[in-house]
Amino acid sequence: MKTRSLSEVFLQSGLISEDKMRAVNSRRVLSGESLLEIVLSDGLVTFADAANVLNKNYGIFSCDLNEVIPEKNALNLLDYTFCVRNKVLPIRLSGFRLVTAMYDPINHRTADDIFVKTGCRVEALFTPDDQLQTYIHKYYASVRIDELADAAADETLEIDGEPEEEPDVHSAPAVVLVDSLLETAVMYQASDIHIEPGARDVRVRYRVDGHLREFQRVDVSLLSNMISRIKVLGQMDSAEKRLPQDGRFSQNVNDIAVDFRISTIPTVFGEKAAIRLIYKEKSWLPKEHLGFFPEDLQKITRLFHNPYGAVLLTGPTGCGKSTTLASFIKELNRDEVNIVTIEDPVEHVLPGINQINVNYGAGLTFANALRSILRQDPDILMIGEIRDEETAQLAVQAALTGHLVLSTLHTFDAISAITRLVDMNVPDYLTAAAIKGIISQRLVRRICERCKINVQITELQAKLLGLPEDTIICEGMGCTYCGGSGYKGRFAAYEFLAVDETLSEMIEKRAGMAEIKKYLAEINFQTIRDNAIKNLLQGNTSADEVINKVLFY
Repeated sequence: MKTRSLSEVFLQSGLISEDKMRAVNSRRVLSGESLLEIVLSDGLVTFADAANVLNKNYGIFSCDLNEVIPEKNALNLLDYTFCVRNKVLPIRLSGFRLVTAMYDPINHRTADDIFVKTGCRVEALFTPDDQLQTYIHKYYASVRIDELADAAADETLEIDGEPEEEPDVHSAPAVVLVDSLLETAVMYQASDIHIEPGARDVRVRYRVDGHLREFQRVDVSLLSNMISRIKVLGQMDSAEKRLPQDGRFSQNVNDIAVDFRISTIPTVFGEKAAIRLIYKEKSWLPKEHLGFFPEDLQKITRLFHNPYGAVLLTGPTGCGKSTTLASFIKELNRDEVNIVTIEDPVEHVLPGINQINVNYGAGLTFANALRSILRQDPDILMIGEIRDEETAQLAVQAALTGHLVLSTLHTFDAISAITRLVDMNVPDYLTAAAIKGIISQRLVRRICERCKINVQITELQAKLLGLPEDTIICEGMGCTYCGGSGYKGRFAAYEFLAVDETLSEMIEKRAGMAEIKKYLAEINFQTIRDNAIKNLLQGNTSADEVINKVLFY
């Protein structure tokens, strides 16, 4: 029985009219594109309809790459350039059968080319074009960077080890190399990029889920071009190499809006660049995704809905304090509420909220800005950080005069925030009256759901955490999806201290830390350690994360 052509199938299914099909066929002759590519790119047929047609008429299944982890031995059979050109991604190798994700799975020419290159018969799965582009780049990223680095190195002219002239910052390989590093960092959802010169090579590392991972090494001869390109993007002085510099720029990377904040410093081997990535669309998370247990989330939500008083978040740098505040501020933002923030710098841009950047050079400090904000009829104030005595006193006064004040402090637990305010000469009775609650948190990595397994806790882990030696916990084995780390994403391990009447009286009477901790134990106060162990026992994180991020921090 003769197999019907795809054009016949589309016509008989009524998805495309004869007039439109004639136009498509004319374009095929001129452009060389396949029929499937044209009808999908022009929106004549949806992906779902095309998938249904291919399955019913050709027995071809569709594939969601978000749910698939390609095998390494399959990826090694095809190179990056071939995959990009042919819109194909190898997924699994079984004997001499290669399962591939393809945008045009009935393209026999591509299947023949794969057979010639690999000796394998192709089983094609229908996959959206945008997914293929994303995942081809992700799985072949390091290969692509190597190719670009080699191309850039070929253009670097040196005489006796010194550049012949100033590096050309518009040189195509240098531009593409840096842009590709930025693009790959966004794809891995990195928070920072570190470009670090050594004696013979330049190490590129990404910080993913709070941990630095080496991504690439390129020849040290490329450093000048790379740094110059970065400085051009950040509107910095490319000629100045002896002093630290800061810059920033915004860019859409694969339709993701990102702010890049650059810092360069001179080192013995050349300039080092650190780039912070701030994802505008992901600048806040719904409160349900922060890591709070439901029973605590209800109490914390009520705390943030107080009409006045102060709510403080504490913890070290990078523990997610600003993200937590942004999530609740987003919820508090209503037409009838005036919310003003003062930050250094503004990291989470929230529509409808008045946000101010500290500018020390111009004399705009937290304290000065706070005085002005209080004349702006605010309902809710968010102070990026209470750093000094004047800011602390102004914040407490604002909390006592009918404003809800949200801020952060650098202390290691919740109760220490109270002693920190006392150290800043805020009177005890004012602190007791103003503070409604304190949240202290750390960020711990979440075990990858795709490679999670049950294991028995080790003797040392059990001893450190105070758990029975036969306790069953979870670990991540490491897979392609999580980059071999065993973790994917982070969440907050936290402690939540609501200041009740008894605790308020103790603060006002300046009770000692031992007395306060005794009272907290009586009311079954759950510490960060308790919370982290609860997450461990529920399989959310690993014992090593609890020990390294909470127990020994």
